[in-house]
Amino acid sequence: MIDILQKKLNKKDIRRKRGGVSGLLKQNSKNILNDNINKRATVMVNDNDNDNNGSFIDDKGRIYSKYCVPLSLLKK
Repeated sequence: MIDILQKKLNKKDIRRKRGGVSGLLKQNSKNILNDNINKRATVMVNDNDNDNNGSFIDDKGRIYSKYCVPLSLLKK
């Protein structure tokens, strides 16, 4: 599996997107590195009590807004 990935990376760099975050994968002489590593979480907040501006609706009709929050700001 790693050999196949290294062959693809030898041909060109690959741009990958996950959750709106893009990272450029490059091949080092020994390892594959991700240049853009972000320590954050995606948090869904219920907006039924507020302005109802959220763009995500669940099966029960509740409206949510999506926010990206640094992990250092999250509490248990």
